[in-house]
This record gives sequence, C-alpha cells and structure tokens, in this order.
Amino acid sequence: MVRFIIGAFCFTLIVIIAAWFTLKRSDIPFSSLEQRYSLSASHFVTLESGARVHYLDSGPTIGQYDPNKDTLLLLHGYTSNSSEWNEWLKELRGRYRIIAVDLPMHGLTESDMSYVETSNGMVNFIQDFTTAINLDHFSIGGTSLGGQISWEYALTNPDRVNALILIGADGWPLTENDVAFDPIVKDIQLNPWLAPVLKHFDMQTHIQARLDKCFSDPSITEQAMVKRLSDLARGPAHRKGLVKLALRKTSISLPTQFKDLKHPTLILHGEKDKIIPVRFAHEFNSAIPNSTLITYEMSGHCLVIETPRRSLDDVLSFLESVRKTHTNSKTQVLESSPPRAILNSNENSETGSEAAN
Repeated sequence: MVRFIIGAFCFTLIVIIAAWFTLKRSDIPFSSLEQRYSLSASHFVTLESGARVHYLDSGPTIGQYDPNKDTLLLLHGYTSNSSEWNEWLKELRGRYRIIAVDLPMHGLTESDMSYVETSNGMVNFIQDFTTAINLDHFSIGGTSLGGQISWEYALTNPDRVNALILIGADGWPLTENDVAFDPIVKDIQLNPWLAPVLKHFDMQTHIQARLDKCFSDPSITEQAMVKRLSDLARGPAHRKGLVKLALRKTSISLPTQFKDLKHPTLILHGEKDKIIPVRFAHEFNSAIPNSTLITYEMSGHCLVIETPRRSLDDVLSFLESVRKTHTNSKTQVLESSPPRAILNSNENSETGSEAAN
C-alpha cells in the first residue's frame, strides 16, 4: 500500500513537471516584438511614469483639421492591441486624426503594474498619455475593456471629451440570466490556481477560445491573429498584468453618475455577442441622457473587425453630427440621430429600423 501511494505520488509529480515544461513559455523581448509587429503608423512616447507607450497615429497633416474637434482616440479590448482598428484607420485617416493606443499590459506598450493595480489606473494612463502627446480635446471610443475605460475617462474628465463611442462596452455586473462571458475571466474565476501559473504559460489556447467567441462565426478567426495576440501577450510582465485585469474585472462596481454624462454618445453592439451581453448596451442607452444605440443583427463581439464597413459608416455619421453640433451650439442635441434612439442594423442592409425608447 505504501509503495502504491509513493508510486502514485511520483507519477503525479512527473506529470505535473512534464506539463509545466510543456506549457511554460518565456517572455519575448519588446525589441523582438517591435520588429515583428510595429507598423508604418507606429509611434512611441515615454510617459512621466516611465512607461513606453506604443500608438498608431494616422490622419490629415496639421492645418488640414481642427485638433480640438477632429481627433478620435481609440482603445482596444482585453488581450487585443491597436491593430484591432486597422480597417477604420484606413478609411478615417483622410478626414480625422485617429490615435489608437496599446493599453498597459497589451501590445507593444511597456509599463510596470501601476496602471492595472488600481481601479482608476487605466483612466490615469489615458490622462498621462494624452498629456504626453499634447492632446487636449478629443472624442474617445473603445471596444469591450476599452469601452469601459472610455466611459470612465469621460466621467472623470468631462471637459476634455467631445463625444463618446462605446462598442460592446463592458461595465455592468453579470447576472445569472446572462449567457455571454469571457472564457479567460471565467477560467480564472472557476480555477483560482490558474491565476499564479498562467503568467508563465503560453496563452494561445485561451486567446483562441476568446477569439472564437468574439465572432458570430468562429471560422472567421485567423491563425495569424491568434499568433500575433499570443506573442504580444508574452511581452515582459504582460501575462501577469492580464491576469490582474481579469481578477479585477470580477468585482466591478458601477458609478451612479451616468446621468452626468452630457457628451453625445454612440453605443454599438453585436446582437450575437458572446462575450458582453447585448443587455449592457441597452443599460448604457437607458442611463446616458444623450445616447444613440445601434445593434448589429449578424455581428458578435468583434464587430469592428467583423462588420467594419457598416460600423464605420455609422461612426462617421455620428462624428459629422458631433462636428455640426460643435459648430452651431455646444448644447445642441444630435441632428441626425435623436437622443436615446435605438437602431437595428444589418451589414447586408443599407438602412435600419428606428424606435425611440
């Protein structure tokens, strides 16, 4: 019996050790990642905190646009990076200055844990970043985690934000009736032992699972995308930071001051979103006074990638309305879309049906 117990223990230990060395992956130096994944529009800036931030900056040259009215700052989602916005950048760069930034613990941005250890850390990051690149007034938008950071920033810095765009935005607590969930966050919640070891493992399996849920059709997932995001997750300290963000995401407490958001707000959400429930979009639309909601019948969570043309057309229409609003009156409501409107859009259709709340 003793021999059996000792043998079973040794076998289990061997399996654990073998699994460790099979799954363990070292960090990839930022110099190597930069060489592989930086783009022609890539820029870097070092913040006072010491963080070295990667961002894409594309648009008209100075003098061809009003930097206070025609600048859009875009924030990507959890485990993603600024290249998420490539299709939009191609189309918008002739009309707006578009800045897409890699958030801390994502992409090619190098930072310590300070921006992810506190609930307001990402908001502080946006403040530090926009100050460093001399950005005073701008519209801000984001997907998923980036959407949550966008509304948090608009609440705390209302005078710097012209307009707000929330795309599959996170922020509301999940209920027992919600069927959407982030597989990475769920794994960490259900398996607490995973949190301390995941920072040493290759996250490719988790990222593949997340991307498969992001699209309404999992076959859309490209292996090149999985490879890129898995490599970027192996940037020094990134995996540790991603785990920290996932753990903090489980204890979100919403502010009650959404009624104080006076910015024109566009809310986009895929009706087949399996990561963030479409209910969240309706909650935002009900809570934010000057908001317009557009849902996409055939799109999932990554609608910027899955439905680039239609979502971009809707954003352009919104931004033009905001521009006219700023020109005519700072207190004027949107001209093309009434506040608290709900639109249903289909990538294959040219018009949507509208119904007021």
